[in-house]
Amino acid sequence: MEVTGDKEVLSGDTVTYLVTYHNNDQVKLTGVELDVQWPEGFYFSSSTQTAVDTQATTWRLPDLEPGRAADLTISGVLVGDKQQQTEAQFQ
Repeated sequence: MEVTGDKEVLSGDTVTYLVTYHNNDQVKLTGVELDVQWPEGFYFSSSTQTAVDTQATTWRLPDLEPGRAADLTISGVLVGDKQQQTEAQFQ
């Protein structure tokens, strides 16, 4: 799994994460969930797939055939102090 996004944002700006996941196995990838721990001050706005919970911290990823990759894009607004450094954790 690879996650890319803005390295720096100002408070109140929209931040967008692109999550790319790969199936490097010989069998179909099924039943996979992505869990995200958002930093304090992150307010979810949208994603290209529907989250399974109202806090937008968990996504059930679609089945993925061997050798294939897929993407999930997640956007939100980050609010915080000017000097505050935060990061999201994707598992």
